Amino acid sequence: MKRISLLRGVSALVTLCVVSMGFVQAAHAGVIGTNAVVGFEERAMQVERIQDLIASDQVRARLVALGVDPAWASERVASMTDAELARLSGQMDQMPAGAGLIEVVGIVFIVLLILELTGVIDIFKKV
Repeated sequence: MKRISLLRGVSALVTLCVVSMGFVQAAHAGVIGTNAVVGFEERAMQVERIQDLIASDQVRARLVALGVDPAWASERVASMTDAELARLSGQMDQMPAGAGLIEVVGIVFIVLLILELTGVIDIFKKV
């Protein structure tokens, strides 16, 4: 009697192990190329550069005047695609050196325009 219950228990355990073998997920690893690492570092540098610009007092004051939360703008910059970051960073590189009021307003306008085009904010009301 004990032998039959022991045999049933062992067979149930073996059946459970065999059935659960199909659910095991295998992990696959691959080599990360140099281009991917360099691209990631370039993206991080672009985001940091734009975040520093948004953190400046003039830009922060202008964003608040336009009704945009600077923290939200920073989050939006962090979630931009690589193409958007490259375009914004390229436009910043073409501007003359110095942090004049015209340049700051231009950069804020570009950021707001990108946010408007992506549908995240609605500053420029459509009639």
